[in-house]
Amino acid sequence: MLIALLDDSTRDGRTMPSLAGVVLDVLGVDRARMHEVLELAMAEARVSKATTVDTQHLLLALVREERGIAAQVLLDFGVTVDKARAELARLA
Repeated sequence: MLIALLDDSTRDGRTMPSLAGVVLDVLGVDRARMHEVLELAMAEARVSKATTVDTQHLLLALVREERGIAAQVLLDFGVTVDKARAELARLA
């Protein structure tokens, strides 16, 4: 569902950009990287047997992605995937 909001649609042979996609383009967000993070978050949700993608799955995905600004900031503060998982499990 989240990824579908980013996808353009085709109607009558014309490509119609999604509203979310237009906003992301205006903000300069790399859609391919966003797709990757959302896919990683969905994988984290599946592993934890969750039925929805929650903030903890997005956090783990951002750390796993490694190349983005969020990942770099988290890594600079010593946050690794293993540490994040352990802390999330402790808080659950």
